[in-house]
Amino acid sequence: MQKGFTLVELLAVVTLLGIIILVAVPSVIRSNQLSEENSKKELNNDIVLACESYVAVTYNNINDIPSGATISIEDLVKEGYLSQEYLSEAIDKKASVSISVSSGKVVCTYSD
Repeated sequence: MQKGFTLVELLAVVTLLGIIILVAVPSVIRSNQLSEENSKKELNNDIVLACESYVAVTYNNINDIPSGATISIEDLVKEGYLSQEYLSEAIDKKASVSISVSSGKVVCTYSD
């Protein structure tokens, strides 16, 4: 008697592996996409918080903020409001954060 697997058994195993891959791959891809989106949101939040800290230290009065004021990511790093890693994560290193006053509150806006 010969030992081994029949062709039908091998085809069944290959089919099962194919089905498992069809189910698993989209799930892994979606997980990676969500992770990347969350990372970008966190990056944006950190940049906005750094901008707000910069404004709080730089301007004594909310009325001192000039219209159309901006600060670059590079400058936020140089001034110590962001760590060096943000320069490598930011898509555009020269990108700036716009600073405005709305309803008596400072609003920092950054979009990549």
